[in-house]
Amino acid sequence: MVLELVLSAALLWASDAAAPPALSISVVSDEADAVLAILAKRDAKASVADSDWQRLFSTEGYRRLEKRERGMGRPFGEEDFRRFVLSEPLLARRNALAEALHRWETADATGAAARALAYLPAGAAIHATIYLVIKPKENSFVADLETDPAIFLWLDPAIPREKFENTLAHELHHVGYSQNCGGGDGKGKAAHRTKAGQSARNWLSAFGEGLAMLAAAGGPDVHPHAVSLSEERARWDRDVLRVNEDFAKLESFFDEIVKGRLTEAQANEKGMSFFGVQGPWYTVGYTMAVTVERMLGRRALIGSICDPAAFLAEYNRAAARSNRRRGTNLPLWPETVLRALRGTAVREKLRPGRRPSRPNISSFPVRIAAEPANALEKTRRMNRLRQEIRDARRVRNEGKTREEDDRHVAGSAVVGAFREELPAVHHRHLQVEENERRRLDPRELVERLPAVASGLDAVALELEEPAERR
Repeated sequence: MVLELVLSAALLWASDAAAPPALSISVVSDEADAVLAILAKRDAKASVADSDWQRLFSTEGYRRLEKRERGMGRPFGEEDFRRFVLSEPLLARRNALAEALHRWETADATGAAARALAYLPAGAAIHATIYLVIKPKENSFVADLETDPAIFLWLDPAIPREKFENTLAHELHHVGYSQNCGGGDGKGKAAHRTKAGQSARNWLSAFGEGLAMLAAAGGPDVHPHAVSLSEERARWDRDVLRVNEDFAKLESFFDEIVKGRLTEAQANEKGMSFFGVQGPWYTVGYTMAVTVERMLGRRALIGSICDPAAFLAEYNRAAARSNRRRGTNLPLWPETVLRALRGTAVREKLRPGRRPSRPNISSFPVRIAAEPANALEKTRRMNRLRQEIRDARRVRNEGKTREEDDRHVAGSAVVGAFREELPAVHHRHLQVEENERRRLDPRELVERLPAVASGLDAVALELEEPAERR
C-alpha cells in the first residue's frame, strides 16, 4: 500500500492558496504487505511460491532497506531474510502484525506532520517517505536526509495508533529540521570558529531530540508521554527530576570539548552515552525548549532553532527571567561554551609569570593606567575599577525597562573581560544551537529505538503559567 499525503500551507493555516506544498509525505507498506501475504500462506498450510518471494524482494520498502543496511556495512541478503520470514516466532505474531499494520495505515499521518511543521520556521516544508516494515532488527530510524529522506518504522504490535502518530511527528520534525535548517550556522561565522567550538556546536544539535518531543506532544501543556505506556511515563517523570544534574554533566562535557580536553573519539563516545533510552539530550533539550516557549512564546523558540547559538541565547534569557520572576532554579550555560560557539577562542589560563593583556573598554568612561608594580596599589586600582564599572553600568542602564534588562542577563562585556580578576556576577550563561544532528556520527545518531513521545510534568511545576510574550 502506498498512501500519498500532499498538503499545502493554505490548508494548514488558511494562507494563500497558491502557496507551495508544505507537506509531501508518502506512507509505503508494500514490504509489510508482502511479508504478511507469505505468513498468511504459511498459516493456511499452503506452499510459498517463488513469485511470493519475488514480490517481497522487489518491493520499494525492501529494496531501500537492503540498500541502507549494506551502506552501513551490515550483512543483509535474501537468504537471511527468507529464514526470518519462515521463522516460527514471526508466524506466531501474524495476526498481531496484521492488526498493527491496519491501525498504523489508518492513523492521522497528516495531523502528525502538521504538529511537526508547527515547530519549524515560517515557510518550512517537509518531504519524506515513511516505510512501515517487518524486519529482523526491531528498531526505527531516519535515513538519507540530504538526498531522499526516509523514515523506517518497525511494525510493533504493542504500539497503539496514538503512540504511532506521536512517533511519526517526532521523526518528521527531524526530517523537517534537516530540510529547512541545514544551512544555519551562526551567520557565516563557521570559518572563524575554532575546531573545538565547531565540535561543540555539532553536539549541541543533539538537543533537537528534546525539541522534536515537544513538537510531537503538540505543545508544552501536553505531557510528552500522554499516549505512552504507564512505565514509560513513569521513567520520564523520574528522569526529569534529574534535569539540573544532567545539565551539569552536559555542561562539563561541552567545557571539555571547547578546552580541547577530549579527542574526537572520546567526545563521540561520551556524547553518545547521553542518548540512552531517553537520556539528557531528550530531557534537558525538552526542558530548554519548554522554558523558551513558556517564558518568551513559541515565536521566539521557532525563530531561534535554526541557529544553535541563538537557541542557547533565548533559553538563557528565558531561564533567567523564570528564575527572577518565579523563583525557579534553572541552570544557565557557562561563558566558555558560549564564546566558543560564537567563534571566539576560549581564553587560556595564564601561565606563571605571564602578564594578562588588557581588554578594550573604550565604550565606558574608564581608563586603566599602566600595570602597577606595587601589589597593594594594583589592588586599590582594581577596587576603583570595580566601582567605576558599576557606575558606568548604572548610567548606561538608566531608563532601561525591565524587559531590556532581560537581554543583558550575562552582564557587561567589561565584567566578562575581567572574569579572571573580578568575581562573576552570573557564573553561567546560555546560548544554544540546532546544527544538522546527523553530522555527529552518521551511522549511530540516525539509528535509535522508536522515539517515544515527550512531556514534562515534574519540570512543568516551574513552568505552568501561560507564555509571557514580549
